[in-house]
Amino acid sequence: MALNLFKKGKGGPGKGKTFLGLDIGSRFLKLVEVKRESRGYRLLCYGVEELPPEAIVGKEIMDRQVVIDKLNELRERCAPTTNRAVINIAGRGVIVKKITMPLVSDKEIHESVQWQLRENIPFDLSDVSWDYKVLRKDEVTEEMEILLVAAKNDAVYNLLDIVRSSGFKPLVIDLDPMALLNLLASIDYINDEERYAVINVGYESTGVLLISGGTYSANREIPIASKVYIEALMRFMDLPSEKASSVLLGEEGNDFDPEDVKRIAESIHEKMAEHLERLFPVFRPASENGNNLDRIYLAGGGAKIVNLREFLSKRYNKPVEIVDPLSRFRLGEGVISEEDQTRLSPLFATALGLALRKAGKPRIAINLLPFEERELEKPPFMTVPEAILTAIPPILVAAFVVGTSVRVSSQTKKLKARLVEVKAEQEIYRKKVGELKVVEARRNEIRRRIQLLGQLAEGRYVPVKVLDELNRILPDGVWLTQLAVEEEMMSGAQRLRIKGAALSFFDLTDLLDILAKSRAFGNVELIQSSKEEKEGQSVISFELVVVTNPELKRR
Repeated sequence: MALNLFKKGKGGPGKGKTFLGLDIGSRFLKLVEVKRESRGYRLLCYGVEELPPEAIVGKEIMDRQVVIDKLNELRERCAPTTNRAVINIAGRGVIVKKITMPLVSDKEIHESVQWQLRENIPFDLSDVSWDYKVLRKDEVTEEMEILLVAAKNDAVYNLLDIVRSSGFKPLVIDLDPMALLNLLASIDYINDEERYAVINVGYESTGVLLISGGTYSANREIPIASKVYIEALMRFMDLPSEKASSVLLGEEGNDFDPEDVKRIAESIHEKMAEHLERLFPVFRPASENGNNLDRIYLAGGGAKIVNLREFLSKRYNKPVEIVDPLSRFRLGEGVISEEDQTRLSPLFATALGLALRKAGKPRIAINLLPFEERELEKPPFMTVPEAILTAIPPILVAAFVVGTSVRVSSQTKKLKARLVEVKAEQEIYRKKVGELKVVEARRNEIRRRIQLLGQLAEGRYVPVKVLDELNRILPDGVWLTQLAVEEEMMSGAQRLRIKGAALSFFDLTDLLDILAKSRAFGNVELIQSSKEEKEGQSVISFELVVVTNPELKRR
């Protein structure tokens, strides 16, 4: 399914601010411009750009310049009226965790959250950009639920560098699950009484979000997504990639037996269901204290995969609905045709949710921009200008009471002049800090590449295809610490010894299952696994051995 679409409505946006939602996916870049109005939200323009293969792999940007070029094309051809954007970040360097902690006052919460972050993420706080959201407070049990989010600084600054190089001004860095939650709440798809599952079918992975009580409950990602379906159709029906994409979404004519397509798709639907039921008790049969959902929503580019909605509805005996957010927006004249609205609406769900993070009233407002760059967000400490601004009102009130208006006027002018100076200094420092961190991120990337070149020079290297495959299939909760060639076989295969860590035994099981099913590997053998404490975080250390497919080395 090749997409390069751009539409802009007639007339200007009128009064009020507009905001962009920029969704950077593995296959498509999606851009929307949204304005809040008295009677809802208006879509001013939208655009889609398809990325070439392997520009983004495993949610990691592999080809920086290609992504910048495509973002430039997207911005120039869509021609939004603003460059202020809410963007998303994903990948192995992003952590989302819901915790329960003792109830504390608002004054104490920042310090308590920082302590919880040190206990619950496997990185030093100085190496991440983080935020949090209070989900629930229980005065009876004296406990509170907190959502912790963090992203590695390297990933954050690389993303900001790319987006800014394309002419956008990022205001917020959000996450896909929060964007979807905020979208569904803003357009009345959810209420506070029912429990929902939102299955966001992407190209390389599928995000699953659980919503309870009108707010976040849990989220995970599974490796069954559009790419798996497309590759199956290519293999079993001998189709080119673009044709397979269209057939998968039911956009082709009668050239194929629909029962063949349905049979192939349903075999993969079964795999998706297995992942859902293993990761989330709510998807399991009622006999296993599961199946307590009220409704399932499908979103993303794969929401309309052949028979997926019907399969899930039958398996879980629940209503399954494909989200159609564009039907809840006011559309300017000529913005989008009725046909494109029906076809593309689920694809734009995340982008619209990102735009509503600023244009709407978000249910969960998190921001992974570095603290020094959060212009409109309150950090867990005060900057100098904010401290001065906070002090001005009491000074003015006191001055008014004593009737020294002339003196107040003079002091106010001085303070305003000083504020201008401080803001100018802060902007200079902010830019320099950002530039230094971008340079540091690039330096780390160069060091990693030099290390790889050293391995190549020694002659005992892991083929790039193998590294790409590992990068693509590695679950979010798993990271590798060592990868070594243990033996070169006569057949050309390599015996690899892999060491790493996982956040849970579920994540390790996911890795073993994916390796066993991958065409790139065989003879997967878990040597050892043990639960350890690393930097205050409980992790599962493991060591395993796999044998590579010799065909990968010859390609």
